[in-house]
Amino acid sequence: MHAFIKKVKSFIFDNRMIGPGDKIVVGVSGGPDSLALLYALFYLKDELNFTLHIAHLDHKFRGVESAADAKFVEEHARKLEIPFTIEAIDVPSIIRRNRLSSEDGARRIRYQFFDRVAAEVNADKVALGHNADDQAETMLMRLFRGAGSHGLSGIPKVRDGRYIRPLLSSSRSEIENFLSDLGLSARQDSSNQRPIYLRNKIRLELLPILETEYNSNIKNVLCRTAEILQSEAELLDKIAAEILPTCVITSHPSTIEINLDNLQKQHIAIQRRILRLCIADVSSNISDIRFEHIESILHLISNSKPNCILILPNNVKIIKSYDNLTICQATPTSDEFPKFEYGLKVPGITKLQILDSMMVANLDEDVVIDSDNRFREVFDWEKIKPPLRVRNRRSGDRFQPLGMRGEKRLKDFFIDEKVPRRLRQRVPLLVSDDGEILWVVGYRMSDRCKITASTRQKLAVSFIHK
Repeated sequence: MHAFIKKVKSFIFDNRMIGPGDKIVVGVSGGPDSLALLYALFYLKDELNFTLHIAHLDHKFRGVESAADAKFVEEHARKLEIPFTIEAIDVPSIIRRNRLSSEDGARRIRYQFFDRVAAEVNADKVALGHNADDQAETMLMRLFRGAGSHGLSGIPKVRDGRYIRPLLSSSRSEIENFLSDLGLSARQDSSNQRPIYLRNKIRLELLPILETEYNSNIKNVLCRTAEILQSEAELLDKIAAEILPTCVITSHPSTIEINLDNLQKQHIAIQRRILRLCIADVSSNISDIRFEHIESILHLISNSKPNCILILPNNVKIIKSYDNLTICQATPTSDEFPKFEYGLKVPGITKLQILDSMMVANLDEDVVIDSDNRFREVFDWEKIKPPLRVRNRRSGDRFQPLGMRGEKRLKDFFIDEKVPRRLRQRVPLLVSDDGEILWVVGYRMSDRCKITASTRQKLAVSFIHK
């Protein structure tokens, strides 16, 4: 077995990249890195018991040259008898329409292509040809952009348990020697030889100077630093993930609300990690969320203004409202919520589909009041006029909160309770047949139907979020 293949095999084992029976989509551009990856995996597939599927995307950047790349990949796929998917997408047009940079737009579309192919062929992993030189270049690129420790940890060996990079410990020279020993000639992207992108400038101009005049081993040093930072980033992410539930008030696929008091009790490094985790939960792409964006959120949190809004890349919206911070996807209707109204079954269970929750009502003389549960209240049944309804707020709503002698506007009550404006339409209200608000769920019940010494029959109502 070739020394290069042995090294790749060891790296795969050490990082648990491939399991028995896995199907692997291999991204093959036709360049040296992806061609070496293809052949290394081809020679390992029987021993490690996995199958391959080749994926190639013609980005339409280089006309006839890129079309020749696609033909080259097809020829190797047929030679190795590996199934393949080759497609062409007019990436330049998409980039112009969406005002993306060439590098960023191509990367996004390429990963979308890999995801789709993996889904179509029922693959377990996607293997990419990033190598140690790419890692060193990425470290310098992110350093120049002011990345934090998370960004400086570089390219991950395994991402999301799906994307694997078996060549990340192999240098470009090792890859070229391997191909030479096999008698293989790879395609060359002519644009890689021109310093028109930052990565090209670093590879063609900066790294040679650093190797010649400062440290001939600079690439290995940068890769080792990335390895150290990756391990530390994994630990910090694990700690942040364990602390996160103590900060989260509510969590939905597109919205997370966190308590600022609990967040600010944490070390600043953990605060940054928690914010990144929350953004990752609501956004499918956080590659554009950089250190300065996280710092902007922290600045917004420390701002003395009770209500602030910040828009981040990829339509991530940050809303500070009093002591809470909401992270969500910014959409034209993000602050709108439809009117709803349900009849409450007494006794019984009432499903509130629009809130993905339910109300449970019971009549019981001996029910115990639980003052620690703000989503459960007990009422004097004889002071209530049934049937009861559950709805959200309406214009002109008034309410007599427990402990107050007179009424107040529901709007003023929400302001006093620091209920974020965008959440007020989502707060369920328990209302009697004559329109009286009996309970602002989660906040306060009405003083008019409170339990007294003369109460004979009690109504217990619980709000339960699924």
